[in-house]
Amino acid sequence: MQHPESKERRPPRAGTRTTCTWLLPVALVVLAGCNVAASGRGLSFSGLLGGGAGAPSPSPAKVAGPAGSEPSGPVEGGATGGSATPAGPLFLAPSPPPVALSPGALGLSALGRYVVAPGMMLEVRGQALGAKENKPLQVLFGAKLATSIQRESDTVLRVQVPDGVTSGDLALLVGGVQTNSLPYRVLRDLRMTGAEELLVGNRTVYRVQGTDTENRLIDDPPVDWEVSGAGLSQAWGQATAVSPEDGVMRATLGNLIAVREVHTFRVDGILLDPAALDLVASDGTGTAPDAGFVTERQVTAQVLASDDQTRKRAVTWAVGDEAVAAVAPESPVAGLLPRARVSARNLAAERNTVLRVVSVDDPRIVATLSVRVRPESGLGVVVE
Repeated sequence: MQHPESKERRPPRAGTRTTCTWLLPVALVVLAGCNVAASGRGLSFSGLLGGGAGAPSPSPAKVAGPAGSEPSGPVEGGATGGSATPAGPLFLAPSPPPVALSPGALGLSALGRYVVAPGMMLEVRGQALGAKENKPLQVLFGAKLATSIQRESDTVLRVQVPDGVTSGDLALLVGGVQTNSLPYRVLRDLRMTGAEELLVGNRTVYRVQGTDTENRLIDDPPVDWEVSGAGLSQAWGQATAVSPEDGVMRATLGNLIAVREVHTFRVDGILLDPAALDLVASDGTGTAPDAGFVTERQVTAQVLASDDQTRKRAVTWAVGDEAVAAVAPESPVAGLLPRARVSARNLAAERNTVLRVVSVDDPRIVATLSVRVRPESGLGVVVE
């Protein structure tokens, strides 16, 4: 799924294809002559500004300038992580406008996609392409000759982008006569950004970037998405964790592939130790309790998760009434469960509160324990 948000917008010309995005919670919008798509990122449409109907609608991509040509800027990655620094600021790179041809004249009007990769099938549109007369046909990517061509009609053919081709112009030789040429960009690599682990029930968006043969960064090229493994489902690059069985996101364009392995997991609960606290505090005179009274206690929290990484699962700590007790989380230590120290406040009378522990991965998972604080003057015996 494409998200063509431009970092640098240039005034569109009449007849050129452009893409706009409104970040509005729109349920349904109908725009004449435009392709409309609603997503969690907003509403996008692509169409012709001041142009005629029937023009091709290749997926637009964003392209950055050559390395070192312009100041660098950030590129948004996946919803829960992943970023990169491009060679230059991204700008909207729509396909060139279709070429107007004289009736019956040999020529090319448009390519199905502006951004291509070796191995993919590219649709070429034009007229008088020689199918009716079965004229000899050659397709030239710059100076490189294509070897796999499917001529579907006198106006449409499909050609496989050959290996080793670079960004340039495509032209046809039909019966020995050369047509006009149309520009294209060739990707030489793909990279995917996005979350490496995902809680069951959550979803996130994965993004793809590539570099073309002129070292320009292209954001959101028109890739095909697929997923493997029982732990994930996906639609147009948006993945949902459906079970704690892991999965792999894969984006392809021709022979280019970008892959992201995704660990999926479920949080089942939190186990606290001890299960309750009974603390002793000063009676408010400023005198500390005698030795042997328990004024503070360490609490550990074990997050019960579906994977074997429970020791790294983090929690947050809070007490219901900070006038009764205070909680101080301890610094995380690799390989140890999360810990915090709960200490009693100075009190003149016995009071109670609750310690609340929440899973960072899944805030719906909460554990509590009761905390009782009694002043030393109210005790007849030493409590350890």
